[in-house]
Amino acid sequence: MKVDGQVTAGSASLAGGTATFSGAGTLHMDNKISPVAFTVQVKAGGRGVGTLQLTVNGPPVGSLVLGVETVATGQIKLH
Repeated sequence: MKVDGQVTAGSASLAGGTATFSGAGTLHMDNKISPVAFTVQVKAGGRGVGTLQLTVNGPPVGSLVLGVETVATGQIKLH
């Protein structure tokens, strides 16, 4: 599964170390391409602390909330 697209909205809480961004894009799954909306929530931090969670909305998956991914290498920074 792959999702790509353009971010059209976002917000951040620098004090809380969190951000959310969303937009419209394309879901590539099972050799099919479908238009979807997406939302990504991130938490700042390095290995074992920073997180990212993707939600995809649209056919064929409906509202699909994927599991939280934790930073393994590098870091997520909010500016």
